[in-house]
Amino acid sequence: MDRPAIAFYDGACGFCRRTRGVLARLDVFHAVTWKDFREPGALAGFPQVDPDACERALQLVVPGRPAPLAGFAAFRWLAGRLPVAWPLVPVLHLPGAGWLGERAYAWVAERRFGLGCSAGGAACRLPGGPRKD
Repeated sequence: MDRPAIAFYDGACGFCRRTRGVLARLDVFHAVTWKDFREPGALAGFPQVDPDACERALQLVVPGRPAPLAGFAAFRWLAGRLPVAWPLVPVLHLPGAGWLGERAYAWVAERRFGLGCSAGGAACRLPGGPRKD
């Protein structure tokens, strides 16, 4: 198999950590290596990955691609590598699926600190300021 893609996710977000856990367990072909972009040095060696972009969406560095895939595009790429998600792949490529998928992904990403977290999301908030829920 080729080198795995590198997925940069938000380790400070409980929703993101749980999603990463599920996707990692489903990755029977080991197509992805997961990195918390907040860990010191995590982005070293990846100048194409913008830390501000990591705040907004999953960033996926795919070998052979000059720029990372982000958000829904990253999810669509992942679905093609997870056998359990293969039935979704044709739907994810239907006309309009990218437009709708980007909007749905953005909606979830904006609310990620409150999704499935205890205490109304307070347990998943980063110190230093309010987050959108």
